[in-house]
Amino acid sequence: MRALVIAALCTGAATASAGAAAADRPAQVTKRFMRELLTGQRPWAEVIDPATGVFDLGYRTGDFDGDVRWGRHACDARAPLRRLARQLGRRMNLDEVELTCRNRGGAHACTVDAVGEGMPAWRFEFRATPTGLVLDAVVEVNSVYNPTDEARVLGRLRARARPATCAP
Repeated sequence: MRALVIAALCTGAATASAGAAAADRPAQVTKRFMRELLTGQRPWAEVIDPATGVFDLGYRTGDFDGDVRWGRHACDARAPLRRLARQLGRRMNLDEVELTCRNRGGAHACTVDAVGEGMPAWRFEFRATPTGLVLDAVVEVNSVYNPTDEARVLGRLRARARPATCAP
């Protein structure tokens, strides 16, 4: 009986904390919100939907490297996001990145451009849900001189990487 009560309390606490995290999700993405994620002041778990996961997409072009493309999907992307956030957070603290956010036509995204020639940019794409924004994809692209077929290539990479399901 005691084990049943403990299990019920744990389930209730987990549900309450998940509900609190969902309640804290913003309806629009802002620079402040992204800074909180990138500097560790806000946990990535708040913006990841465990049922859908996160896409890791990339399409970079260059004179010497040629085209570099990848499309992956992760049901639990917290660890890779924390590593990327540490890298970008350090650069952000040194004023080595430029952060821009937009909320237009149902698209919610923030782009982190690394300062320096040939450096990549990372676009964090969110989708709106009834409980606020959830992270849909992290896309690494050229910081300048993006190819005209970028949207088409990224769409194909996303379609190929789509998982059957994520177990919540």
